[in-house]
Amino acid sequence: MSRPRSVELPPTVRRTSLLTGRGEFAAIRADPADGSDRAPALLVPGYSGSKEDFLALLEPIARAGRPVLAVDQRGQYDTPGPVAPAAYTTEALGHDVCAMVDELARDGAVHLLGHSFGGLVTRSAVLESTAGVASFTLLASGPARVVGVRQRHARLLVEVVSRFGPSVVATTMQRFEALRPGPKPSEEIAAFLRRRYETSSPHALVAMARAVLTEPDRVDELAGAPVPKLVAYGEDDDTWPPAVQAAMAERLGARHAVFPGAGHSPNVDTPAELAATLVAFWDEADAVASASEALADEEAAS
Repeated sequence: MSRPRSVELPPTVRRTSLLTGRGEFAAIRADPADGSDRAPALLVPGYSGSKEDFLALLEPIARAGRPVLAVDQRGQYDTPGPVAPAAYTTEALGHDVCAMVDELARDGAVHLLGHSFGGLVTRSAVLESTAGVASFTLLASGPARVVGVRQRHARLLVEVVSRFGPSVVATTMQRFEALRPGPKPSEEIAAFLRRRYETSSPHALVAMARAVLTEPDRVDELAGAPVPKLVAYGEDDDTWPPAVQAAMAERLGARHAVFPGAGHSPNVDTPAELAATLVAFWDEADAVASASEALADEEAAS
């Protein structure tokens, strides 16, 4: 889970929504001041997170000339979700992401990023279809089910809900939040976190916990997906060990970026450095795609 340091929208960021063939998803968006038509970036948050986890990234990405959109997944914060657990598997949520990509890629392609559990979801989307996907970034995500303290928390949540029902989900999540090491959040952020837990669907939080406990290793499948890939994480990540993510990057043949001073959320801990890395990766992917298209056009004309 990410804990943003501010939830105030910068002047260049606006609240919006993304209407797709699978429903409407709450979002925040930033666009370049020059109206650039570069391929947009779509940022998908992790378990118990929301679009606000990416607030510190949006302005620098837009300033670099690229439209960027962060969404709430189904059942997260401002996007409602049903009671049925089947709506929150990585496969079902991946279908949602495919629908988002379809909508955003009407005039080109989309650079897709998934953080943590959002990485597992976006991976499912890429394995379903790479149509409209310009590149794929796994941010602080892993090859399979979560490990360590986050695994223990997910198991405990499932066990508590099985005994007491979904009404205890928000309280349980807030207790996990209180146990996090490090400085306590400001009252503004603490109030936001409480509101996010209370507003998010308890059915989504439990079903996602089950999903993150059972996700299989699909790295070899993903390695065959014909899109540029980046694996990025903090050097102090406590959810999937950095060595595990490094090994995943090697298996994928992916670009690899490690952020000193960052934990599980480089998007919060080192946003400027992460934004610069992402922009460079996306620019390179666009340049390679343009060169390939030009070569194909030349071959077709000859």
